[in-house]
Amino acid sequence: MSTQLDQDIVVSTRIRLARNYKDLPFPGKMNRQQALRLNERVEKRIGGGGEFKRINMSDLSPMERQVLVERHLASKELCDRQEGMLLLSKNETVSIMVGEEDHLRIQCVLPGLQLEEADALSRSVDGMLSVDGYAFEPQLGYLTACPTNVGTGMRASVMLHLPALTMSGSIQSLLETVSKFGYTMRGFFGEGTRPEGDMYQISNQVTLGLSEEEIIQNLTEVVRSIIKKERSVREALLKGDNGELADRLHRSLGVLKFARSLSTSEMMQRLSDVKLGLSLGLFEGIDCKDIDKLVTCAQPASVAATLNGNGTAEQRDQARAKMVRLALKDCQVY
Repeated sequence: MSTQLDQDIVVSTRIRLARNYKDLPFPGKMNRQQALRLNERVEKRIGGGGEFKRINMSDLSPMERQVLVERHLASKELCDRQEGMLLLSKNETVSIMVGEEDHLRIQCVLPGLQLEEADALSRSVDGMLSVDGYAFEPQLGYLTACPTNVGTGMRASVMLHLPALTMSGSIQSLLETVSKFGYTMRGFFGEGTRPEGDMYQISNQVTLGLSEEEIIQNLTEVVRSIIKKERSVREALLKGDNGELADRLHRSLGVLKFARSLSTSEMMQRLSDVKLGLSLGLFEGIDCKDIDKLVTCAQPASVAATLNGNGTAEQRDQARAKMVRLALKDCQVY
């Protein structure tokens, strides 16, 4: 099952721009007064018309901060900063992290493979915020707190669901290959996390010496190559299946539709199986994008939030199972 945006394989696309103002120290060297000055400056430039909601980290509980991380709206680093601020667009497509490692982390996330569209949206926001003058050197480009972001300051990434490559054992060679070409593949929550639910985030490592257009074009070519390989292996697995693969996928659907308790890790793996079953035409009644939303909504802090943060681990697993049962009630064997 292929869609226009390849959403059976591509979960989401993200463009993130790192920017710093030339008249302020990097966040690691700012005092509280400078941090508050930064927040007010950014909100003034972006806040007209109420298109963005301001979220102060100091106003949130640890659970509420973790929900933002789980929904890929804010980084853990921002949530750990007391003076950190998030400006979030109404449709939650654009988030501006203020006072993280850099003054600004402008992030745009879109479903499916939409690198050019995400780039255009992030650039429009970047244009509004640049009027106060960024730290920029003609030979180096945008100056950032971490040297690996110097240059364009751009991180382009794509979240991929790669169950067939994982099952076949081909994923390790893929990881080694992409690293040779200047890309890195990480887990569901990015740097420092392991892949869960057969989901991998691929992004550029090089930001210096390439233009934004080249970064996007090169990543698009790499991603399309991975999509082609994943589809090929999926077809081969199904063609050579003696019943074991189909049995596994059907069992996972059965567990998710009837389980009364689900851990996060089991949910992730079994939803991966169901999503693969959908793409192979074994199931119907739900879209791959609905599975992707469910994966996000059923993460630990998000489930805890539905229990007002008072539930035990067992109660959270039970609440997660109920959430999944309701989401999959119309999913049937084809």
